[in-house]
Amino acid sequence: MVSPVVAWILHAQENGFSLKLRLHFGKACVRPSLGIWHSGIALAKCPPPQTGFRQTMRCPKLDELPEPPKGKIGWPWTEESGRLPDTTFEGKPWPRISIVTPSFNQGQFIEETIRSILLQGYPALEYLILDGGSTDNSVEIIKKYSPWLSYWVSEPDAGQSDSINRGLKRVSGDFATWINSDDLLCKNALVEHASRIGFAPDTVYVGNCIYIDETGKALSLHRGRVHSMEDLVRVNKVWNGARGHIVQPEVMFPRELYLTVGGLDCNNHFTMDFRFVG
Repeated sequence: MVSPVVAWILHAQENGFSLKLRLHFGKACVRPSLGIWHSGIALAKCPPPQTGFRQTMRCPKLDELPEPPKGKIGWPWTEESGRLPDTTFEGKPWPRISIVTPSFNQGQFIEETIRSILLQGYPALEYLILDGGSTDNSVEIIKKYSPWLSYWVSEPDAGQSDSINRGLKRVSGDFATWINSDDLLCKNALVEHASRIGFAPDTVYVGNCIYIDETGKALSLHRGRVHSMEDLVRVNKVWNGARGHIVQPEVMFPRELYLTVGGLDCNNHFTMDFRFVG
């Protein structure tokens, strides 16, 4: 059982968990689409779901993954994160980290997302992709990386909250998060967090977020200012006044905490992350 008192820890980008959040049309956007994320009704027949499930894997090396598309260089195309040893410095297993990517028709970005997670160099990763029945080239890209995925499926769902819930209820990690299919983790995000910050029980970690445009160009850096439960509920002063709001993908939380609060509201397609952390 998770303690009802959860610590919130913020750390600088150079010291750990960090990510890049893509901006569309000059504003933060979960998906570059209109209206709700998607209807939950597939527009075409989907391939059968993958039935095998591999819980934990060591992140692959760069030369083990498919070649990047022509002209793509830098992170995460031709660069990879550093790699941690198989066990902690005390000889214990690393905490398992589970990441879920919900997706729908994000073929333009999803390969970059996948590679940014697989190339983290972390020894105990669980990575799932739940696609809502995409009709673009998303499934083709996912299949290309399927040997390194714990699980993936492409089938109709009830929206991104439903997709995230199904993924996080399937995983077994000590800590978890979801990374949308047009966002990506920064290079060395998990390695730096594990080696410099570590993992404390009943702790939610809040990192930094680099906003980028559709080409990957960095636009600005966001640093959350939530250090306590008191900060969490001070919406006007901390979230709005000091721009200390939490950007969802920069958060890593105990999976048991997610289960204790009941996951996301499947009827909420826009602010489910705020409702979850609040």
